[in-house]
Amino acid sequence: MAREYSLKPRRVPRVESKYRRIVTEIPAPDSLPILERLHRLGSSFDVASPAAIDDCLAVGVPPERISYGHTIKKRRDVAYAASVGVTRFAVDCPEELDKVAEAAPGAAVSVRLFHECGGADWPLSRQFGCSTAEAEQLLVSSTEGGMACGVSFHVGSQQRDLATWHETLGVVADVFRRARERGARPTLLNLGGGCP
Repeated sequence: MAREYSLKPRRVPRVESKYRRIVTEIPAPDSLPILERLHRLGSSFDVASPAAIDDCLAVGVPPERISYGHTIKKRRDVAYAASVGVTRFAVDCPEELDKVAEAAPGAAVSVRLFHECGGADWPLSRQFGCSTAEAEQLLVSSTEGGMACGVSFHVGSQQRDLATWHETLGVVADVFRRARERGARPTLLNLGGGCP
């Protein structure tokens, strides 16, 4: 596990290390020793529930290294995350953006972009994400609401077609460009995962 974690930065070699943050999806709920080991290695964490936030905090992960990556959240869960210092949230619709804006003022949001996930052993395309036009509007709305913003995507688990990232990054670049033309200021990019 430690060896695999140490290889992750090499998978995105052209990004300066000061801009690169390795984020691990939190392991299964009963895996606190793994979570603690990844924390000691310097990982940040993508969580999907208040319980996962609590697990991260329990092993000493600072809240600024926790991202609430699930795009469907109860308002009270967003408020709880904000109350313990979590400031990064994923959204894929205006209703979720409104929840974050109201319950976590000043938070940063990653707009989850829909992806077909062709070539992945486990496609995640039916679960989350919005169209490019919706993502563009959410970026504009985020900026208008005073939130730092960007885009996230996931190419599917165990993605074997490396061109998928290249193609998707081209789509993201277009979304950023169009959103900027409308006054948005996207600065964040979350590549999701999917490396076999």
